[in-house]
Amino acid sequence: MPLPYGSPNVQRAAIYRSLDGFDNLTNACRAKMPVLGLTGQYDGVNPPAEGAAVASALPNGTFYIVPGAGHITFFENFNHTVECIDEFLPQ
Repeated sequence: MPLPYGSPNVQRAAIYRSLDGFDNLTNACRAKMPVLGLTGQYDGVNPPAEGAAVASALPNGTFYIVPGAGHITFFENFNHTVECIDEFLPQ
């Protein structure tokens, strides 16, 4: 039975095309509440340098890099991801 939206590679290519030119920084400075940014050390979708740039543009931004993780930090390093969130939440 064929997949309803094409193969995973077709889906992945469509997602990347839809994100082409997407700019996280345009409205970032408007956020007034504390914002936590997390990215995995090996994240190829949202590389650490991009996440750090977004967090630094936020008035109340906090940024953590989750060691040993890629894009899905909860699955790849659950304990460290939870530690980052626990540290951030009292803000």
